[in-house]
Amino acid sequence: MSNIKKNIVFSFLFFALIFGCTKSNELVSPDDFLSKVLSSNNIVKEYKTWEVGEGIIERTGLPTIRYKKNEAINNNFDASKISYVFASIGTYNSIDEKGKEDRGSWVFTDNKLKIKLAPSNGSIEIYNVIQITKNNFDISSEETDGNIKALVTLKMIPR
Repeated sequence: MSNIKKNIVFSFLFFALIFGCTKSNELVSPDDFLSKVLSSNNIVKEYKTWEVGEGIIERTGLPTIRYKKNEAINNNFDASKISYVFASIGTYNSIDEKGKEDRGSWVFTDNKLKIKLAPSNGSIEIYNVIQITKNNFDISSEETDGNIKALVTLKMIPR
């Protein structure tokens, strides 16, 4: 699997962080994310599963790669198996596009404008936080695979 596809998988994890505002388009602070958005039931802390609603990879000089849930015919990358569950203690579980399970840790950095993921393979992934709302957790990252530069944008939704 190319580095870009691996990064997409780990990026989708980050989107798994949102759920808990009163309005679906209301922005959520990272602190509220920790206290409200991570769990589907704040009393018993049943953590919500997040999946990819939309993924976009814009590559220099190459066609854009897109994924949109429920539009398999138009997708040129299948992200339908990808999911993430984030715990407020800084750990996560994920499933990649091939169905492989993984675990790792996560933390907000740079005044909570970025999220840092550390999957079990020892790599470090850092993503810009674009938006956190009740029904969206959007992140992006600039990636390089050989001579190919790409902007990866992931839009996660609750399952």
